[in-house]
Amino acid sequence: MKSPMEIKALGGMFAAQLEKGNIAKAAQVASQGVKRYQETGEKMAEAESLDMLMNAYCKMEKFDQALATAEKALALFQDLDNKAMEAKVSSVISSLHFQLGQFDKALQTGEDALSLVMEEGEDTEKADAYLTIAESHFQKDDKKMALQVCNDMRSYFQNTGNAKSEAAALLAVAQIQVDMEQFDQAASAATRAQTLMGEQGDPKGEAQALRMMAEVQMRKREHK
Repeated sequence: MKSPMEIKALGGMFAAQLEKGNIAKAAQVASQGVKRYQETGEKMAEAESLDMLMNAYCKMEKFDQALATAEKALALFQDLDNKAMEAKVSSVISSLHFQLGQFDKALQTGEDALSLVMEEGEDTEKADAYLTIAESHFQKDDKKMALQVCNDMRSYFQNTGNAKSEAAALLAVAQIQVDMEQFDQAASAATRAQTLMGEQGDPKGEAQALRMMAEVQMRKREHK
């Protein structure tokens, strides 16, 4: 078989194992693909296999292995000049540094990832990149910068008409403002997020916003 058909079949087997909840088996399928395409020198197929393996490691919460795999995939996608996948994997790398508590690296790689995904990425990748940067600032106790990043995210998605991602930004804004004891502003942000989620017909998101509103009121009472 030609490699495009082989990698498609490999992807199908990988997805089938994930759907069954067999994440370890999915990782094994991807790992076998990586080994095979390293031997045959098929760089795109190897990169795609590494991307699958990275995703499996993330689901298994093996973040060190996921990061090492992601960095190999990134190098290949860069060599192949595949900007879309470079953007996607860069965003994952930033998130993995965050998961590993490496907040300086998460910020550095997050800024690079955001630049890439703003040009080549999907809205979900853009939202993830914004939030990783904001959360990293927050963990470094720079709440003002975290708030600024979330407000930038809110403005971007408001301008592009992505109400769901705008609502996610507003919830992040509300959480930071609660920690900054800006309770009225936090309540306003959470209320707007709840309205947007309701308009989008997203009951799960609306419930999340309502929980945020309740947390704001509870924290406000405790503060008095």
